[in-house]
Amino acid sequence: MVKNMIIGTTVFGLGLMTNTALGATLSTGTLLYHSTPIGSSLFTNLHSTHTQLVKQHVSSLSVSKDISKNKEYKTAAVCFISDTAACSDNQFGGSGDSDFEFSNKERCFNEGFTVTDCPDGYKPGGKKCPYGPYYSECVSACPTDYVTCEEPYVGVGEACGGKYASCTCTPCGEGFDYTEIPEGYEQVGEACLDCDGQTKYKVTPAACEGFLQCGDLGPIFGTETCLSGTTTLYKECKTCPNIGKYSSSSPECSAPFTCSYEDCSGKYYQSGCVEGFTWDETAKTCTCDGVDWCAITPSCTDLGYKQQTCNGPALKCPFNVDYSFCTGECSPLFKNTCKGTGYAGGAGSACGGKYASCECAEGYKWENGQCKAEAIWGQCSGYAAQCSLGDILFSDGTCSANTVSGKTPIAVVVYKSGNCGQAMALKSIGNYEWGGYGTDISTLPNYTSNSAASKDYASCENSKKIRAQGNSSTYPAVWAAYNYTTTGTKVGDWCLPAAGIFTSYYNNQSVINTGFSRAGGTQFTISTYAWSSSEYTDYYAWGSHFVHSYGLTGGTNKDRSSEVRPVLEF
Repeated sequence: MVKNMIIGTTVFGLGLMTNTALGATLSTGTLLYHSTPIGSSLFTNLHSTHTQLVKQHVSSLSVSKDISKNKEYKTAAVCFISDTAACSDNQFGGSGDSDFEFSNKERCFNEGFTVTDCPDGYKPGGKKCPYGPYYSECVSACPTDYVTCEEPYVGVGEACGGKYASCTCTPCGEGFDYTEIPEGYEQVGEACLDCDGQTKYKVTPAACEGFLQCGDLGPIFGTETCLSGTTTLYKECKTCPNIGKYSSSSPECSAPFTCSYEDCSGKYYQSGCVEGFTWDETAKTCTCDGVDWCAITPSCTDLGYKQQTCNGPALKCPFNVDYSFCTGECSPLFKNTCKGTGYAGGAGSACGGKYASCECAEGYKWENGQCKAEAIWGQCSGYAAQCSLGDILFSDGTCSANTVSGKTPIAVVVYKSGNCGQAMALKSIGNYEWGGYGTDISTLPNYTSNSAASKDYASCENSKKIRAQGNSSTYPAVWAAYNYTTTGTKVGDWCLPAAGIFTSYYNNQSVINTGFSRAGGTQFTISTYAWSSSEYTDYYAWGSHFVHSYGLTGGTNKDRSSEVRPVLEF
């Protein structure tokens, strides 16, 4: 603040201060003269005159804005020596404009010292303003050895800015024994992130609601299954033991045997011995228990059972089945010996050592006058020997180049090697990601060329290894194939095809496309992309694409969504 004062004479100066370069000031040479002695009335007149002169001078300035509103000028205070009250607070006194001086806070903020308060864990620091308690930045208030605790670890003690003196972790505890949910089990409660960084699960055998343990009778062939822990449960069980094998007139139901009728099979089975005989479990026959009439074994020949072979119907001697009584010629229906692979024995009575039909061993069924092997889905069972590339595979396991009335097509044979084959589903079952992007499955080989991948035919073996790595949310494509079912097949029968299966299709498109057309399926085109179970690297897997060599492409991200066309090994 400028105050111009000439003391000792009757002359006082007035001055005008400005904050901007207006070029408008009152000269410090603007003087007021008075020739009389200084008195109080003169002081009053001078103060009034000073104020009026300033206002008149500012009004006369040629500026285009209101100076007074913008505080661009300040009036200097007038202080008289005798005015002790007006001058008491200042060295030279004065009562000019009160906002003329800048505060220390404004001075600090103008020079960049704006920090007065900081968030938790920090304090004002850096450089300090020389005019007051203001700082240039916030600095950490925590000890330098404090650390950040990341899940599953938590901090110990009081936090400072989200950091702690140390971290601790509580292990998941009893029951969290699995890093993935095994097949046949389901998760119990929430998962737990363990101290080693792995997600752990509690599991319990899958509920498999609606599925049954079939016991001694066993399941109906081809029924849907569900794995509960290590136990396989079935949707439908056999309700008939099928132990009835004989007619009421069969020698097996004649003395010394007794038979009972089985309602569900409509046949008789041996259930005991006539009076005087006891069942010998070792010999599997009825033996005389010592009563008078059977103490001596009767002679079969004496009873009329004199022939050891008959060319027609015959009755066997109850005491020695090697002897028979021939009753006539055999019907042409009695033509099966019922011996050899797949045969369990004759069904019903024999005539001339032959039977009208046969009982088949486990895994075989009576069809067209012979015991034929039943197809075992999901593995090479040799059943493909009857099939050719492009044939339609039916739900009963038979093959044909054309549809057959009364039979349900489920796939087309796309690969065959010897007596083993693989048949592809008639249509895509949807689009899914391969899964596991960035993860290399160590149990699977990595094929880095089309020619190498084209030789991989292990569809179900590959699929099993992929499923072992995670559930359907981790590896969606292979699990979609696993859960696919049709008439005659169940969950677990179908697999994600290996790359070589697509190459076999690619090399035999004409005959295979004909099969799909006849079965009402969908053929592959050059734009079809379907996942295989063959791995390329940790980020890529092989799939079909018939515009490339061998009908394959391998440089596709595992997180891409593409078609799934399951196959059956048989």
